[in-house]
Amino acid sequence: MAYTVKLDAFEGPLDLLLHLIRRAEMDITNIEIARITDDYLAYLAEMQEEKKLEPASEFLVMAATLLALKSRALLPRKEDPAEETLRLWEEALDPRAELIRRLIEYRRFKAAAERLRERENAGALYTRPPADLAPYDRPGELPLDVSILALVIAYQTAIRRREAAATVAVVVRERLTVEAAREAVVRALAGRTEPVSFWELVRSGPVDEDPRDRAIALFLAVLELVREQRLRVLQERPFAPPLLVPEPPSRNGAGASAPGGRASSADG
Repeated sequence: MAYTVKLDAFEGPLDLLLHLIRRAEMDITNIEIARITDDYLAYLAEMQEEKKLEPASEFLVMAATLLALKSRALLPRKEDPAEETLRLWEEALDPRAELIRRLIEYRRFKAAAERLRERENAGALYTRPPADLAPYDRPGELPLDVSILALVIAYQTAIRRREAAATVAVVVRERLTVEAAREAVVRALAGRTEPVSFWELVRSGPVDEDPRDRAIALFLAVLELVREQRLRVLQERPFAPPLLVPEPPSRNGAGASAPGGRASSADG
């Protein structure tokens, strides 16, 4: 009958050593190096056989350290003054004591990590304490002291208010036509000899009129009047506001039309 060993996942060689020490019920300050070394090497062999993986380098370094400690413990000691001095120096630099110190420190940090993990898990679940719903208890039925006629009137009033609120008044702006803009330019220049600013004509429109539509209509009207030689467009400098100057009657024909009419040519 085959014996199957379930291998746990350890975070590192120190974690594995702590597991082996607890399983062997040893005192961490008085480790049996020979026994722990054998258990450690057996675990690495099982890891390689079951998981088909080579142990990590840090596990191999720890295995070499344990083997060195085991060999030192098994070697016989000679009573020689020189050897005694060397032994004292080796005990001062004892790797076994360093290993025990690292194990104790790792155990302390692992315990702290476990406490933090428990707090994290406890804080992940938060439930609000039950609210007191006593002030919101459903009151008893109130007596209905109202007539059917009053209910009908109230319903009709609510319907009328809803319809009035849903009605939206749409105000459509009247757009200035080119013909009306032409008449506005002719009226503005009638009887004037000084230039008139184009933008002054744009701003002189009604308040409810779209200034962009008015500017386009006035611009087209000015082009027609320039083509008919009834006015000129001047600029004092580049990008300056355009100025409208009326042409004298001798330039735009003998018979001038009335404001709003087109210039008429003289009969032959």
